[in-house]
Amino acid sequence: MSSQDKQLDKNTLDIALISPPSMVALYFKALRKLIFNRKHHQQFTPYGYQTGASPSSLQQLLRYCELCHFEYNGSIPATYPHLLSFSLQLKIVTDSRFPVSLAGLVHTKNIITQYRPIAPNEALTIRCVLTETRGCDKGLEFDIETKVWSCEELVWESVSTNLSRKQNTDRNKENPPSRKDAYSNINTKKEQANALEFSLSPKTARQYAVLGGDFNPIHIHWCLARLMGFKDMLIHGMYSKARSLAELEKQGVKIKPPLRYQVNFKTPAFLPSTMCLRWERKKESGLVLYLDNKRSKKPHLSGEIIALESLE
Repeated sequence: MSSQDKQLDKNTLDIALISPPSMVALYFKALRKLIFNRKHHQQFTPYGYQTGASPSSLQQLLRYCELCHFEYNGSIPATYPHLLSFSLQLKIVTDSRFPVSLAGLVHTKNIITQYRPIAPNEALTIRCVLTETRGCDKGLEFDIETKVWSCEELVWESVSTNLSRKQNTDRNKENPPSRKDAYSNINTKKEQANALEFSLSPKTARQYAVLGGDFNPIHIHWCLARLMGFKDMLIHGMYSKARSLAELEKQGVKIKPPLRYQVNFKTPAFLPSTMCLRWERKKESGLVLYLDNKRSKKPHLSGEIIALESLE
C-alpha cells in the first residue's frame, strides 16, 4: 500500500470485517436512519472501512455472470468488485458520521479502473472510503472511493459519486453530472450501425438485489418505489453498467485490462423497459457508449471505455 494509504489508516480509517449476518443489522440501521434521521449537510470528515483478504465465491461469481449476461472466461468481470464492496459502502452510509440523510440519495457517476485480469481464487482486500463532498445546484455530492488489492498489489479501484438532493426537487428528472459529461457527442441516430437492444424486468432487479445485497426499496417493488418518490420501480445503475459491458463483449468489443470504464447515470430506468445501447469506436483508445429507453428515448447512461495501455 502507498504511504498515503498507510497515513489514511492511522488518521481516518476504521477497520471492519463485514460478514453476511451483519448485513441484516446494517439494513435495520439504514431503515431507522431513513425514517428518523433527516439531517442535511453536517460537517464532513473522511472515513472508511476495510475487509480482510478473502477469495471470491465462485458460485456468486457465476450467478453474477449469468444475471448480467457475461461469458465467464476464468477471470472476474470489470464491474464485479463493485458488488463485492457493497457491504462496506452500506457500512459507510449508515455510519453516524455520514453527512446527509439517506432519503433521496441518487447514484450519478461511477468510474472503474482495472489494472490487470483478476482470478476468482485470488485473496482480495477491499477498502471503501468516503473521500469528498461538494455542493452543487441540486444538493450535495459525495464520493466513495473503493480500492481492491491482491496481496500488496492494487488491482482495481473505483469512484462512485452520489447526490443528496435538496428538498422539493423532482427525483424522476435527469441527474446532473458531477463534472462535464464527455460522452454526449455520440451519434444517437437510430440507423447507426453499432446498436443493440435488450430488455430489463422487475425480476432482474430483484435478483440483482438478492445477489449483491442492495435492497434499496426502489429496486424491489413499484409500491415501495412510489413511497420513495419515484413513479415506478427502477433497475440498479450498476446493473445497467455491467449489462452494457457484457452486451458489448458479446458483440466482439473486448478491451483488456488495464482499462477505465466510466459512466454518468442520467434519467432513471423504470421497469419493465427495453433499452437501446449504442457505441462508437475512438480510434485505438477505446469507445464511447450511450444507453437509452427504446420507447421514450430518455437517456439512462452515457460512458466511455478506455484502454489505458494505448494512451501511454
